[in-house]
Amino acid sequence: MLFCTSLLSFSQNFNPDYQDGKVIFQVPVDGHMFKTSQGKLQPQGNPFLEDDFQEFGIYEVIQLHPNIKDEKLVRTYEIRFSEIEKTDLLIGRVKSEIEVVYVEKKELHKTFLTPNDTYFSNSFNNGMWCLFQVNAPEAWDISVGDANIVVAVTDNAIQVNHPDLVNKIVPGRDVVDNDNDPSPCGGNDGFHGSHVSGTVGAETNNNLGVASIGYNISVMPIKIGNCSTGSLTGGYDGVIWAADNGADVINMSWGGGGVSTYGQNVCNYAWNSGVILIAAAGNENSNQQFYPAAYDNVVSVAATTTGDAKSSFSQYGTWIDVSAPGSQILSIDSGTAYQFSQGTSMASPMVAGLVGLMISHAPSATPQDIVDCLLSSADNIEFANPSYQGQLGSGRINAEEALICLNAFTYDLDAGINSILSPQGQLCISTVSPEFELRNYGSQNLTSVTISYQYDTEPVQTFNWSGNLAQGGVEMVSLPNQTLTSGQHDLFVSCSAPNGSTDQNTSNNNQTVTFTVVPSGQAVTVEIITDCYGSEIEWNITEEGGTEILASGGPYPNITGGETYQDEVCLATGLCYVFTITDTYGDGLYGSQW
Repeated sequence: MLFCTSLLSFSQNFNPDYQDGKVIFQVPVDGHMFKTSQGKLQPQGNPFLEDDFQEFGIYEVIQLHPNIKDEKLVRTYEIRFSEIEKTDLLIGRVKSEIEVVYVEKKELHKTFLTPNDTYFSNSFNNGMWCLFQVNAPEAWDISVGDANIVVAVTDNAIQVNHPDLVNKIVPGRDVVDNDNDPSPCGGNDGFHGSHVSGTVGAETNNNLGVASIGYNISVMPIKIGNCSTGSLTGGYDGVIWAADNGADVINMSWGGGGVSTYGQNVCNYAWNSGVILIAAAGNENSNQQFYPAAYDNVVSVAATTTGDAKSSFSQYGTWIDVSAPGSQILSIDSGTAYQFSQGTSMASPMVAGLVGLMISHAPSATPQDIVDCLLSSADNIEFANPSYQGQLGSGRINAEEALICLNAFTYDLDAGINSILSPQGQLCISTVSPEFELRNYGSQNLTSVTISYQYDTEPVQTFNWSGNLAQGGVEMVSLPNQTLTSGQHDLFVSCSAPNGSTDQNTSNNNQTVTFTVVPSGQAVTVEIITDCYGSEIEWNITEEGGTEILASGGPYPNITGGETYQDEVCLATGLCYVFTITDTYGDGLYGSQW
């Protein structure tokens, strides 16, 4: 759903969080791919379908993404059927007849917009309060964005010819009707998508209408709503299209209570393609998780007021990543004018536009670098939210501080040590083979770097690295082997003199790791199987009667269906140990259990 409380009226209501008459399943990576003709399965030659077509009123089975280069999505199929009251029965039938990774209902999304009774207003300073609240003018002194950076707006429809947006548009798509026109149509007025697009990237400094946080960045309009009712049936198709067609950021001001493996797979695909995903948290004033905002690899956004308090309608909870202004936001409408609106739908594009500005400022930063700076630079707003401590993410976005955080990625010559990969933890050997990640944070290619390293208080040693590392590139570097005595040791690694010159940023030059050598120890493998809430799982090993933690693991990622993790630890022989595992929720579930 688009995140506004006055929701559109939909004809579907048998499963309010899912699309009626649609079931999705995925076959295993090493499993059987079904025969298709122009992307559709035929019952002939696919025995599991032949007996079910009539019983369930199946009129079409399609391969959702036949041309995608993703082993999970290319093996995902959708069954379309008319006997919607038999949905659960059909899911059970598919499970019993073929080998599947999952079979599930298809999510239905709605918008998260809260319209109010104030329509037009000449009080633009009031309507633009949100930009001053997040220090956008100060951020524009650092960067006004780059038109080559593209923020995709996946929404009901977008008025691409609005005079305050028309010059900011790059080619988009209507993924519902499979054409290139994302404009409003029929019963789909496109107000929501137009308002969101204006918040992301309305033309700024043009003596017209409103300004946008993204300033010069471009907007890719993607229509995901149908023309008859505006129902959002193409959300994940829009995400995939945007990821495949040059988007740097994707805004999703929509969602619902339905959750699916398919939705998580789509978000993973976009993130792994180098795209940052931003989503509205929802407008039910509860801590219920809405999706896609609550998926992994998505930044979930709550809404705040002029005083930094949680907006009355906004979702909250420990699953929120960050907050942004979402009450009384002025932006473009679906005609040629402007209108106030509110909702987490308005907060999400504030973040998406800022992320576009951040990428413009620091193009060598990785998506994770961008997200890390976005969250770490946010202003603490707990003082204004005593009832929501720890439930509004890292705070309310601060555009100026977010760009300052990225200054480390804007130098010409800047070599850095990302991390020391080995040695780590406890080792059942006396000779170590150090490895670390060297990263080029600067804009010029790195061809040489001086590496200095030191064990404990021993003399500093040097190693001269040479190669050709491009902007943003990372290379694993191996240092000479070193034999050490039994016990705890420190390894310090530093880099300097990139390309024989002065490093312009020394804040990322050094890393230190502490590890233990147990030459007479025994290697032990710890295998942990999580449930879908891996973040609740932690473990440690101590010596019996002792308090020092000798090895530990977790928390782990939240992955639908759980995951198996293996950690190798080294323990001295002849002693007794205590293994402690903690499930903070206390349900003791694992694997595909929830």
